[in-house]
Amino acid sequence: NTTEMEWWREVLKSPRYVCAPMVDQSELAFRRLVRGYGVELCYSPMMLAEQLVGDAAYRRRCLADLDDDGAEVIAQVGGGDPAVVAAAAAILRGKCLAVDVNLGCPQSCAERGRYGSFLSRSEAVDVVRAVAKQVSRCTCKIRAQRTLKETATFAKALQEAGASAIAVHGRTARAKSRGDASWDAVRAVVEAVTVPVLLNGNVRSLRDAERGLRYTGAAAVMSAEALLAVPSLFCSDDLAGVSAAATAKGKARAVILEYLDLAASGDDDADGSTPPVSWARAHCVAVASAAFPTAELLDVARALFDAQSLADLRGVVEGWPPDLPCKPPVRRDLLSAEDLEVHRAVDALGRRDRHKFKSDCRAASRRKAAAAPLAEEGTIVRLASVELSDRARAAIDGGTLVLCGTCGRHPATRACAQTACRGCCALLRRGEGPCAGHRPPRRKKKKRKLLQEEDL
Repeated sequence: NTTEMEWWREVLKSPRYVCAPMVDQSELAFRRLVRGYGVELCYSPMMLAEQLVGDAAYRRRCLADLDDDGAEVIAQVGGGDPAVVAAAAAILRGKCLAVDVNLGCPQSCAERGRYGSFLSRSEAVDVVRAVAKQVSRCTCKIRAQRTLKETATFAKALQEAGASAIAVHGRTARAKSRGDASWDAVRAVVEAVTVPVLLNGNVRSLRDAERGLRYTGAAAVMSAEALLAVPSLFCSDDLAGVSAAATAKGKARAVILEYLDLAASGDDDADGSTPPVSWARAHCVAVASAAFPTAELLDVARALFDAQSLADLRGVVEGWPPDLPCKPPVRRDLLSAEDLEVHRAVDALGRRDRHKFKSDCRAASRRKAAAAPLAEEGTIVRLASVELSDRARAAIDGGTLVLCGTCGRHPATRACAQTACRGCCALLRRGEGPCAGHRPPRRKKKKRKLLQEEDL
């Protein structure tokens, strides 16, 4: 498809090295870090479509992360309902280079939310088709299917549904991160479609990246776990000669201190500018888990999890050996039983920290909603999961959707001064009723009949 290839070359400037979308990990500070080390295209952390549409506070945080990046990012959304994901894409329209649909996540959270690799192929195609109607560029990320033929057929169907680029992880959903990724699956997709294809999997060094690009013919290579452990993964010797970040190339302590500087430089008053301590801690742990000997790892991890602020994390990291090199992560299925036990203990600390962070966020949202039903900008904090009305779904299918800027659930009235639905407009006007942009409500026939009978 000439149009898609021109977009890849002229708008995206033919990027070769890409930072993958990672939940709570590919945030603004990390994207700025890896761009200094050779990454040419970044994806945002995955945003849950339901929350993006139905939760005003969540939506503000996500949009702030994109706004501060100057729209130089592909925004990824996850969801299984085509109408809801399309509504989320409509919110992101104009705020990013493209909207990416998560069709490859194999984690339990995706299973509970019915998205990622837990969608059937036909469901995935329906989601991409719905999103492609809402934005100028829709991309997607998939995993290898059971056979090369199935993988190629799936990718071709996604292209026909409107995908402008396809990232392919060479492992199946069942394999998760175990075993080697199949570059043959990526090559089969490259041969089957005419849109740019991104290689993901088995990339642990710059040499691996170049070898994978030659073998598969992919347009670019994408990394997630290896890039977390080695942020300078794509930093070539030529780049190191001119980059201001060259002094930190390959050294765990220097790289993480640079990340913490970027994280601390955000505006605390702006949602999305400064990452939560939990996210920053996860970056420190990702580097430490691969860099430190297993005998020291658990003590290092405990010190990181005891830190309560970015300054505390900096104090811990400053105690690391200055010459400790970053190393790519070792696959869990290749670890000895003793080493595996240590890494599982670190994972348990991480799960506990994430659970506490999410619980604190939910509690804060409840307190805010109870104290002030109307937020400062006039938006309403909704804690329940979103259920789009039939009118909203019809507007999405027709490609004319304008969501209420307050609740994000119902179509907005275009003539409304608040760009809101009738109910939210009345709330924003604090009891004065909806503005003149809304038509008077039509009485139902049954109600009119009863009124007529009363008059008689």
